[in-house]
Amino acid sequence: MLDEVERNGAALIERGDVQFVITLKRRATPRRTRTPTIEIADPAVAAGEWRWDWTAAGLRFKGVSPLRPTARRLP
Repeated sequence: MLDEVERNGAALIERGDVQFVITLKRRATPRRTRTPTIEIADPAVAAGEWRWDWTAAGLRFKGVSPLRPTARRLP
C-alpha cells in the first residue's frame, strides 16, 4: 500500500461504506540559513540584556538585567 502511495501520491481504501484516503506527505525542506545583514557590536545587546521601550518621552534603550541601569534617553 505504501509503495502505491509513493508512486501515485494517494491511495483509497474502502471498508463497507467507509472510504479512507492515504496521502503522501513529504518532509518540509529545511530553510537555508542566511548571513546576518546587521552586525551587533555590543555583546550585551546580542545576549538580550537590553531592549527598546516606548515611553511618553519617546524611545528609550532599557536594560533588562537588574544589574544594568533601567533606562537611558537617546539623543
